[in-house]
Amino acid sequence: MNKPTTVNFFRAIEEFRNEARTMDAVPLVSALILLHAVDRFPEHFAALGLSLPQSASHELQQSLQLAPGRVEKLLHEVLMDRVDSRVEVDTGLGLKDVVVARASRAVAQEIWQATSGLAAEAGIKVLGTAFSQMLDYIVRQFPKSSGFMQTPETVAQLMAELVDAGPGMSVLDVTSGFSRTLVEVARLQRRRGEDPNSLRYVGQERDPLAALLGAVQLVLNGVTQFTLHVDDVLTDPRTGQGEFDRVIADPPLGLTLPHLVGRLEGDPRFVFGKKGLPRAADWLFLQHGLTALKPGGRAVFITAHGPMFRGGMEASVRQDLLAAGWLHTVMALPSSLYPNTGIPMVLTVFDRPAPGQTGFPDVLMIDASPMGTRQGRSQILDEATRSHLLTLVRQRSEDPERSALVPHARIHDNDDAWQPNQYLSQDSEDSARSLVQIRAELSGQLVTLRSAEQQLEDALSALTPPQR
Repeated sequence: MNKPTTVNFFRAIEEFRNEARTMDAVPLVSALILLHAVDRFPEHFAALGLSLPQSASHELQQSLQLAPGRVEKLLHEVLMDRVDSRVEVDTGLGLKDVVVARASRAVAQEIWQATSGLAAEAGIKVLGTAFSQMLDYIVRQFPKSSGFMQTPETVAQLMAELVDAGPGMSVLDVTSGFSRTLVEVARLQRRRGEDPNSLRYVGQERDPLAALLGAVQLVLNGVTQFTLHVDDVLTDPRTGQGEFDRVIADPPLGLTLPHLVGRLEGDPRFVFGKKGLPRAADWLFLQHGLTALKPGGRAVFITAHGPMFRGGMEASVRQDLLAAGWLHTVMALPSSLYPNTGIPMVLTVFDRPAPGQTGFPDVLMIDASPMGTRQGRSQILDEATRSHLLTLVRQRSEDPERSALVPHARIHDNDDAWQPNQYLSQDSEDSARSLVQIRAELSGQLVTLRSAEQQLEDALSALTPPQR
């Protein structure tokens, strides 16, 4: 992805090139972008419940010095209690006032040039798109220094389309990050001719900086009916059970939390599975989301493949969910959808039965792994692909090459594995590998890894001088 061309917010970030790292400047510049957007379209944002003090406009555009603390104060006045944080977020304290003022003027110039002659709604759409692109670019270009992973645009769009929220509904993002998927839910409402603020958006995010950037991204996309809680969703959940019509989650990859198992034992959120809590966090995040659903609600999640086939406690969770009839769809996604990793992901759709309804007797398995479109070093899910996948899920239809309705009994006989390729094209030359084959390959790789570790230890020992 190239730098955004409609609005070049990097001009403002580059004002700090001699003062701070790029990621250290991003929070302050993001705050300035939001403040200038509210100043540019005051009547539109006032109707949404956001406003700036009268003196702020001159400070932002004309002052030769602008203290970071003043920017932070104005930001909190605009957002009010929409970011529910127990800790303060440092948006750039310590940066020089004169440099902050230059960055502020650069942001103002970009916004006015990009939105000149546009009505408020069209102008805000331009700014929201540009800000999302900026975050995409930063995550892609600075993966180590940013420490964040934003759900890719086309994945978030597919999740929004599948979760199918509508006016009057409440939507929870379990691990909201930069709020990208919530933003796509709002954009979908607008494309349908609905008011995005007819929904209630709630997210929980452990990192206060990510939550702040998520709040800016939501407001720049015209969303004000939201609350982002800053806290660990597993140990300090800020939402209740059975509270939401729709739930989404794209949780962190590869987290193992053995130290939390004892603390979370007996927690009513983790009701699926009979063998205790899994040490891997994937099913903890997902069970939190599932128990937050109202009866009749829908959840859409993204995970890696591991939680779909690992045994032990995770298999017990899958078995209970199958028996409850909540699982609607499992979709294997193409690899390289996420920046800086080629790991293929899996999308799952759950429908909690409404009162008096029974669950699903089967599961729609979809293998979309070959359906990515190459874009640079990554892949995307283009509009035609998303439309096809959406039709398959809505109709629960079978496609000889891509999808099949699989009875629970067959899944249970296959160690309760939820990997679509194991249930499709079993007779073809490139048929799915069995679990036995996969485990054999993993065992072989583990032996190779341990051998390499031992060789490394031996080499390091040889380099270490003997102690006298």
